[in-house]
Amino acid sequence: MDTTRINHNNSGHKFRIAVDIAKEGSHIWDLTPYFKGRVGDNNFGLQVTWYYQGQLMNVVGMKPYIEGLVGQYSFGKNGEIDMDPDAVPVRYDGSPDDCEEAGKATFYFPSQMFPKEGIFKGFIGVKDDRDNSKNPQISGVTIWFKVLPGIAQMGHACDAYVDELDKALQNFKDRLDQHDKDYQTQLQQVIDDARNAYESETKNVHDAAIAASQEIAAVRSNTKDLADQVGSQQNYIKAHNIVTTDKFTSLSNDLTRYVTESFVQPEAFNSLDELKLTYPSGKKGIFVAIDTGHFYVWQDNSWKDCGSFQSAGIADNSINIEKLSSNLQNGFYPEVKEVKIDHINTGFISHWDGAVNTDKSNDYDPVHTDMISVKPDEEYYVCTQNYWDGKAVTFYNQDKVVSSLPVENDAQIKYIKITIPHNVNGVILNGTRQFLPRLFKVESYFEIPQPVKSIANLIKNQDYNFEKVELTKKAEVGYWDIDHDGNFSIKPVDRTRAQIAYEPIKVEPFEVYRISGCSAWSARLYEIIDAKGHLIDYCSTVMSNSMTETVMIPENGSYLEINEFLLNTQTTLEKAISVKEKLPLSGKTWTALGDSWTQIFADQNKSYVNDVAELTGLTATNSGAGGTGYVAGGPDNWNNQFFKRSIDSNANLVTVFGSFNDAYDSNFKFGKQGDTDTNTLWGALKATLDHIYSLNFDAQVGVIAPGPWGAINQHLDATIKMSTLGSHSDSEINDMPIIDFAEKYVQILHDFAKLNSLPFLDLYHYSGLRPWDSDFINKYYHGTNDTDTTHPNADTMKQFIAPKIAKFIESFA
Repeated sequence: MDTTRINHNNSGHKFRIAVDIAKEGSHIWDLTPYFKGRVGDNNFGLQVTWYYQGQLMNVVGMKPYIEGLVGQYSFGKNGEIDMDPDAVPVRYDGSPDDCEEAGKATFYFPSQMFPKEGIFKGFIGVKDDRDNSKNPQISGVTIWFKVLPGIAQMGHACDAYVDELDKALQNFKDRLDQHDKDYQTQLQQVIDDARNAYESETKNVHDAAIAASQEIAAVRSNTKDLADQVGSQQNYIKAHNIVTTDKFTSLSNDLTRYVTESFVQPEAFNSLDELKLTYPSGKKGIFVAIDTGHFYVWQDNSWKDCGSFQSAGIADNSINIEKLSSNLQNGFYPEVKEVKIDHINTGFISHWDGAVNTDKSNDYDPVHTDMISVKPDEEYYVCTQNYWDGKAVTFYNQDKVVSSLPVENDAQIKYIKITIPHNVNGVILNGTRQFLPRLFKVESYFEIPQPVKSIANLIKNQDYNFEKVELTKKAEVGYWDIDHDGNFSIKPVDRTRAQIAYEPIKVEPFEVYRISGCSAWSARLYEIIDAKGHLIDYCSTVMSNSMTETVMIPENGSYLEINEFLLNTQTTLEKAISVKEKLPLSGKTWTALGDSWTQIFADQNKSYVNDVAELTGLTATNSGAGGTGYVAGGPDNWNNQFFKRSIDSNANLVTVFGSFNDAYDSNFKFGKQGDTDTNTLWGALKATLDHIYSLNFDAQVGVIAPGPWGAINQHLDATIKMSTLGSHSDSEINDMPIIDFAEKYVQILHDFAKLNSLPFLDLYHYSGLRPWDSDFINKYYHGTNDTDTTHPNADTMKQFIAPKIAKFIESFA
């Protein structure tokens, strides 16, 4: 007989298993409720959600990866799994399409993954080979699972954590074989006793057979007499109900079945643990554990596992979840889809004859739905208000009433689980306008492993990247009402309460949402219901015109319901799609001093300062001003040199970036080390550093040399003098080639930084910019006009400059 199994096809939905690669566990999951892993199974999908230290991994663009051995095995001395020499190597590489947001990766097992029964032992993970590297980055865990004709079990990290029960069963194999031999011996004794009784009962016929044999010898030539005697013997056997030898095998089988059915009356328990708790000192008989289907006997002062219990066969897919124990039922959650009810009719449907009755009483206004088509064996949850003879659910076959639920006659709110009978093809729900009927179709069941539940609190308060969820307004004016268990209440227009309600949002356990809007009395900003329509959570803020709350869906949550004030602050809903990457300089404050390269671009309202902040997590203050420098004060403000610039007193970090604007200052001089004259570069550098330390003594300061300009760069002809940029009071500077001026300017910045133990970034020589190349200029410059060769555009600053400055700041922060 077939062993009873509980089967769910899950309606095409993929089951999910959560794995944290930073903390491997020893749990082994019996995957029988999810799929039947047999030899030759082909392309079933197993979805794994990947975590690292409790945080969802970003696996988008990666590939699922499986590699290992399939075959028989044994346990080593230290509990490790040793594969037999004839184990078959198998491998599977998925595609980037199999990896999704929120750490989800789907592994498809082709038939070649299961060439033979035994176990699979190997590695499952995701790999990143987008850079075509021969050594791609691989993340994952070691796994094993059984490959059997009818059941598969899976665990991860079992190299380190071997299930003691499995090991005991493997090592106890010989003893089980002996137990089977003992059982056969006992059974043979029963059969022998029956045979002895048979021989005693048929002794006379045996004697007759001997006499007949002698007579046959005497009258061998007389076939007629022989036939007569044989016929006489057959008549004797028939008259006395004697079992002949050719029927003895059948007798043995019938006797075995009779003994089993007549004397073996097994006692059932939910689990072996429950059996042990009930009979700690043992008891004679056979006892069955429902969760495994195995039967146990008390032997040698312990409960012995005797394998699968064989009983009357049960048809495939014939057991529903209600047949399970309450403990087992509590481990599964229904995946439901709410059936859209577009039209509500006045009055209730009588469960007697299906007639419409519009009677009202007790301040209730009864209503009913149109006929809803259903199919046999479909499962639904009904959430509605019973109304006396207008029972919550009326079952139909065509236009004939078949039955109704519940049995009680009252006007109470009801939550009812129904399975459609085979003689029913439609239902009508009754309700009231105070509590409108709702219907949820069960599409599958899912189980949440305990490790996932345990890390829920760890991931609840992460910093997430959110994506906007579009909301659809309900046609009726009203709101989702916590006073009516999260059900929708149609209300007259009232601007003092939340009056816009949105269609429920289907959600999954442990998803995270950010909700912004308002809350008012019983019309809270949000409510969460389970698959049965029960209100299980809601916004705790009673009154607010503007609020934002981040919510994690409970493990039994199915729908999120959203409210909004009528014609007031718009409600928004966002879903967490990934955990924000922890940026290296989060929590630090940065002030950026500089010239026009630093100041905000007027056309994009940003500069490289914004880009650096995004790359590093810095809180940035832009203190850039066009035309300024260490010496030059700028064309619009001749008193705005770097050493006079505003600096955030809380800044942990300060950079000074620039500036060849000093080359256009007619009074500019290089000066020498120790100068305090701010018309000299040396003196202005000292004044700038003193100014920064006076505002924040503990600030970390970095010096950045200016990038090349079209008018000042290392590719200019040596005959082009500084006088072409303007007249300088220092004749030595006036006669200097521009390329020499730039080199000396950058060298002094470097020397000053070295003298004062400051980090230095040379963007004049190492920026990657080419303002001497006309094609490069056309693509990357023209920041203020089409002839501008000084200012890279905002995209160029983001691509070339921001990453270099970000790494520079990280080097000394």
